[in-house]
Amino acid sequence: MPQTHKATFTIHVNPSGPPPLVFTPDGGPLPDETVGTAVSQLVTSVSGGTPPYSFQVTSGALPPGLSLDSNLMLTGIPTTAGDFSFEVTATDSGA
Repeated sequence: MPQTHKATFTIHVNPSGPPPLVFTPDGGPLPDETVGTAVSQLVTSVSGGTPPYSFQVTSGALPPGLSLDSNLMLTGIPTTAGDFSFEVTATDSGA
């Protein structure tokens, strides 16, 4: 006797142009750091969109003594203990 089976599949088709701009990983905790100890930590990477990208801290604040460079490296020497949350916005060069 013949057998049959049905399966449903879904595929997402993006519009033409560059892939979506995304962070990898998309947020989350960073490693603990220590006051007075040099930090050089890649926060995240970005892909998609149209390079080059620009980055800006758009809410919250970096720990005092640290800065975020154009390669998404968190560098410096933290001067204050505590928990710090910040949001980074990536912008590509596409129209």
